[in-house]
Amino acid sequence: MRDDRRQGRITEAEVEARLADAGRVLLALPWAGCFPCGFRVLWPETESARPRHPVPSSHQITAMDEVYRWTAFIPDADERRLVLMRSLVLPDSPFGTPRYVWSWGRLRRSTGLHPDTLKKRWGRGIGRIVVGLNKFRPL
Repeated sequence: MRDDRRQGRITEAEVEARLADAGRVLLALPWAGCFPCGFRVLWPETESARPRHPVPSSHQITAMDEVYRWTAFIPDADERRLVLMRSLVLPDSPFGTPRYVWSWGRLRRSTGLHPDTLKKRWGRGIGRIVVGLNKFRPL
């Protein structure tokens, strides 16, 4: 067992995993489009209707809210936005590997920055969250 774990310290891997879980929960929440009532179809549903993801529980939504509050430890808005964008993971990922909504290639095309620069900034943001959490966490 690592010394960090015995002392109750949070690691970067734990923060990354919790952010990915929060992103899965956020993307699994039901939404109905841009109008409060959503779009309605008067056509009867067929058997080939698209399967819906299970609605996250209130505990999962509360945990998601807590994790997204952690991003307040990142003072730079661009770093914070990058961490939030990279946290969005599709709920159904085949082969057990996470499917990110914002891949490094898509982020490169969107920001114009090199993927190594993006990874460095993302790692710095994760590191700031870890430092902030461990600073205020009782030992």
